[in-house]
Amino acid sequence: MQTQALEPGQRTEWVQTAPDPKTARVRLYYAGWSSSTGEADWGLRPLLATEAWRPKLNNTAYYSNSEFDSLLAKALVSTSDAEKTDLYAKAQEIVMKDAPWAPLVTEQNLYATSARLSGVYVMPDGNIDSGEIAVTH
Repeated sequence: MQTQALEPGQRTEWVQTAPDPKTARVRLYYAGWSSSTGEADWGLRPLLATEAWRPKLNNTAYYSNSEFDSLLAKALVSTSDAEKTDLYAKAQEIVMKDAPWAPLVTEQNLYATSARLSGVYVMPDGNIDSGEIAVTH
């Protein structure tokens, strides 16, 4: 294996534009992702659905499983929270079994609080929302 640091333009060209795994120049890629929408779909579809192969979205593993894709499609149009939960759980079980990735680390954000500080919230995806920040004296 050869490790190489890429400047942003090279990374975009090498990682994000290869539509076929046979011609992809990068075989291992370190990145982070969060479901910033809070919806399970955004944590799965852009990274693992067959339709999300580069350059359309972020499936840099070129993972493809028709059963997984079908579960995501059904969950996306369902209006039942219970059904969506079941469909996404089954989809995640498939991914865990197929193991298209080798997770290396789970980030843990550290933060402090103060009784004088309000309007700062740690979001479920780990981001910090400070849009309503206020400090009292």
